[in-house]
Amino acid sequence: MFPYYDGYAWPTRNWVWTAEGPALVYWYQGEYCLLAVRQIATQPAAPSLVAVASMVPEKQPDANLERTIARYYGLQQGIDDVHYYYNRIDLDGDDKLETFVLLSGPTLCGTGGCSAVILKQSGGVNGYRVVSNFMLVRAPIIVSGQKSNGWRDLIMEVSGGGAGAPAYHILHHTGSRYPSNPSAAPRVPAGAGVAGTALFADSADGSFPGIPLTSF
Repeated sequence: MFPYYDGYAWPTRNWVWTAEGPALVYWYQGEYCLLAVRQIATQPAAPSLVAVASMVPEKQPDANLERTIARYYGLQQGIDDVHYYYNRIDLDGDDKLETFVLLSGPTLCGTGGCSAVILKQSGGVNGYRVVSNFMLVRAPIIVSGQKSNGWRDLIMEVSGGGAGAPAYHILHHTGSRYPSNPSAAPRVPAGAGVAGTALFADSADGSFPGIPLTSF
């Protein structure tokens, strides 16, 4: 590159671009001499969203679903102001639809996102049981065609709440549940294509504020 010289002769210094990064150089005895090379951190290419179909959330309230959520989170009527979005989709390939619920409200949200749960139908009191829960969730949630332990992988964007630059993370089912914190899950590799079905497609833009949770 340039010869290195510790001394200082001329007051004029310039940054020039080199293969190793920007270099601070100055003219000395007929040639440029190196003062320093500044390393610049480059942002890796973000994953691209390809072949993503969208599902808008259901608009019809589900009283049994609401009571299950209220009991699970210990919500109190007249105190906790909660709205919810839900989609039904088969996640484990048993030809029965799971219910994916995204919650909204001061009790269940923070700067990094909101809470969400996956429920299966059961013979319990309200007909549902929680099989996975999540925090720091932002819409949309992408359900991948790839599977781990028989369950479709989930792809979530992590941003805000001190998380740094937005990034997509992939959640693999462990055989018993999904990881609850998407920020601790592996990142989708830079430049990879992300394909699947995007849930809660019209909740991120504010065009649908969700269903008020009223059944406790």
